[in-house]
Amino acid sequence: MKRLFILLCPILILFQACTRGTPQDALVIAIESPVKNLDPRFATDAYSQRVVELMYSGLVRLNEKSEIVGDLATHWDMPDDKTYVFHLREGVTFHDGTPLTVEDIKYTFASLVDPETGSPYKTAFEKIESVEATDSKTIKLTLHEVNGAFLIDLTVARIIPKHADDLKTQALNNHPIGNGPYQFVKKDLNKITLKAFPNHFWKTPKLGQLIIRTVADDTTRIALLKKKEVDLIQNALPSDALKQFVDKEDFFIQKVPSLTYKYLGMNLNNKILKNKKVRGALAYALNTKEIIQYALDGLAIPATSILSPESPFYEENTQKYFYDIKKAKQLLDEAGYPELSGRSYRFSLTFKTSTAPEALSIAKIIANQLKKLNINVEVVSNEWGTFYSDIKNGNFELFSLQWVGVTEPDIFYNVFHSSMIPPHGANRGYYKNHFIDQLTEQGRKTVDLKKRKAIYSQIQKMIAQDLPYIHLWHQTYFAVAQKNVQNLILWPTGSFIPLVDCTKVRK
Repeated sequence: MKRLFILLCPILILFQACTRGTPQDALVIAIESPVKNLDPRFATDAYSQRVVELMYSGLVRLNEKSEIVGDLATHWDMPDDKTYVFHLREGVTFHDGTPLTVEDIKYTFASLVDPETGSPYKTAFEKIESVEATDSKTIKLTLHEVNGAFLIDLTVARIIPKHADDLKTQALNNHPIGNGPYQFVKKDLNKITLKAFPNHFWKTPKLGQLIIRTVADDTTRIALLKKKEVDLIQNALPSDALKQFVDKEDFFIQKVPSLTYKYLGMNLNNKILKNKKVRGALAYALNTKEIIQYALDGLAIPATSILSPESPFYEENTQKYFYDIKKAKQLLDEAGYPELSGRSYRFSLTFKTSTAPEALSIAKIIANQLKKLNINVEVVSNEWGTFYSDIKNGNFELFSLQWVGVTEPDIFYNVFHSSMIPPHGANRGYYKNHFIDQLTEQGRKTVDLKKRKAIYSQIQKMIAQDLPYIHLWHQTYFAVAQKNVQNLILWPTGSFIPLVDCTKVRK
């Protein structure tokens, strides 16, 4: 018997090695931070939004090109610039089998703006004057005033089932009941399990289950992927980790330019930085291609606008600031800051940043590049709370931050309109330009797509000339997956929706 056990051991070990891995009919992905809320009215962090998007549908959604397309609505009409009439799909049900009705849609919007709900999306939907059901398959939304960005706001309004909502027990957070391609199964401490919703009106997932594991530690996530306990990691690895999977036969890598934008911000109340020639000199002195290559392992593309080239509103024909140290020095001389013998620097600036390793490293690289202009840049790093408080309160000269997933050009109003200087908005550089004020106001009150594109084209050209921001780069999203995962496509938004098409071949 003992001899039989000894003989069987190698066979058992070999069998375990061969069968080690994730279930054949499930896609297991690892993320680095937890999903905080599965009720779409409260899902504001990136991972909550991405998981909610799998379980719930709205009247409209974004597609792979960041275009607005129908979701629960097949199409919509606009009798005037303030009125949207949505025509609903036939036969849509929630995951519990209950038919979707116009009453669920009316309830959802009423709940979003109800102070008792406390949704962080309340302000976005207070612009709706009325929600009316003209018949059982038509819903009419009327706004208080024209708002060009309304449809993009509408993409986050996921329709919830009126009959299942209970805020006191957080029913839709603990057990979501949506109408998306995946339905909720269970939520454990560090894992969410979803299953395919059969005969979904848009697309039924190819695999039976999607398992989302939260693994905070980078090293552990990498180890789980290598041990085949995870099928996929999407945008949740440090850039330098990618080298471990290049040319490895068991894995493949996919990349896509994202809509996330990194910039160098400047305090335009500062007597030096308010000079446009100084800002131009800084722009010409920054070798962003070098930073991308050596600090970001090539996982970014140089930016020429807040909007990515992936955006339908991107304007390519703007002034560009390619690395030109000679031009930078010339502009500083013209600005009244020449190099003088006996003086150590033309001038000095402080650069505020967080203590995050990548952010601190990039700040130091930028400081060193500006030293070639004989500018002294002192890098000051603080933990995130202190750093961000300084930026919001104008206690800085230079800083760097990013805007994540920019899909709507109305962002130009929030970051550059003179009325949006803190605490009213995100115009943190104290930029004031009467023409930009007029254009951004016009942009948000225009619904015609062609006219909006023309307005935001002009805005991007003016911003490139005026330089309230110095454009740095757009991050590249990437995924590492097991070789047997097929049909993986990445979207510039970082959405998990493409996972519905993934399949797995048998090893």
